[in-house]
Amino acid sequence: MMSHSRLVQKSIIESKESMFVYSAVATLRNTEAVASAKIRRAMLRLQGKSKY
Repeated sequence: MMSHSRLVQKSIIESKESMFVYSAVATLRNTEAVASAKIRRAMLRLQGKSKY
């Protein structure tokens, strides 16, 4: 009985960790997307200015 509850605790801890990792990765990807969009916009602006 003791080992069963320990297993349950372990799985709960692991699922919490995986959720944290998942949210961290999602945040990173979102930040990356925003940054690349800003860079793309800046590059387009620079290219537009260099034409004139």
